[in-house]
Amino acid sequence: ILTPGDIMLEALRAWELSCENCFSLKGITASNQVLKVSGSLLDPHVQDWYSNNCTCLITLSFSAFMTEVQKYWLPST
Repeated sequence: ILTPGDIMLEALRAWELSCENCFSLKGITASNQVLKVSGSLLDPHVQDWYSNNCTCLITLSFSAFMTEVQKYWLPST
C-alpha cells in the first residue's frame, strides 16, 4: 500500500518489490498488474493522477508504469 504523504525513493522501491512479490505469488498476469495495484494507491493526489491518466496507464507494463510514477512523483535530482 502506498500511503498518503511525500513519496520517497526507498518507500516507492519497497512498494514496487511488494507488488512484484504479489504478482508472482498470486499468478497475476502482466496485462492485469497495473490495474491490480491501483487500489493500493491511497494518497489522494496519486489517486487523482491515476484516475486522470488511467486509460493510458493500464496499457503499460508494470515496469513502464513504475517509470511513469517515478518521473511524476519523485523529486528531480
